[in-house]
Amino acid sequence: MGRGRVEKEQVPADKLQDSVTSAIERGFSHLVTITCVDLGDGNLELIYHLSGLDGATRHLSVRVNREGAVVPSLAQLLPGSSFYERENRDLFGVRIEGNGSLEGRFILPDCYPDFAPPPLLKSVTAAQVRELLESKTCVGERYFSVGAPLSPESVVVPFGPYHPALKEPEHIALVVEGERIKKAFLRIGFVHRGIEKAAESRTFLRDIFLLERVCGICSTHHAWTFVEAVECLLGIEPPPEGRVPEDSGG
Repeated sequence: MGRGRVEKEQVPADKLQDSVTSAIERGFSHLVTITCVDLGDGNLELIYHLSGLDGATRHLSVRVNREGAVVPSLAQLLPGSSFYERENRDLFGVRIEGNGSLEGRFILPDCYPDFAPPPLLKSVTAAQVRELLESKTCVGERYFSVGAPLSPESVVVPFGPYHPALKEPEHIALVVEGERIKKAFLRIGFVHRGIEKAAESRTFLRDIFLLERVCGICSTHHAWTFVEAVECLLGIEPPPEGRVPEDSGG
């Protein structure tokens, strides 16, 4: 398994769409995720992780001021980016220009006040978030109505948040025409536990046990990935018995 730091290409916010378009033309057509980091100096860094069919990756970094952070949407280039953009808007307060599906909450509960600071900013403590939520009535989801039907034959069918077919709670508003699903509006976050926020106040060692609780099925992989990231950040070379053989497929 390859280790070491991955280079990031710094891109101005107003050039992001051009840079992503260029990356797509060179084969990096899959958006793995968008990572947002509060740098603690008044700026936010958004890292756009792109990959190709051959497994090669490219990472574009955009830095914006935390106050009034605005970046252009990639939804027209990579439709899946809409979910990551909504996540970063909820948790870090990043404004997204050009994404028409940014109404309402995506991960945070509906009762999280609009005036409250985004929970994953370094200046916000877990105690502050807890106090905000305890002062509100958060009982279930505030059901929302989807925009105008796509056609006179369109019907909006609510699905979830609790259904035997779902492994975890999520709400999907399905726009259907007969038996065909034409569009879906997704809402997640019903079991979001704030693990990222909890990890900020713990040591690396204690975070290993915390990250194992992200998922009961794949707990080993979360802890393993976290440990490798910490070793890379601290420049620690694990002993031979702690390494993964290059030919193991891991």
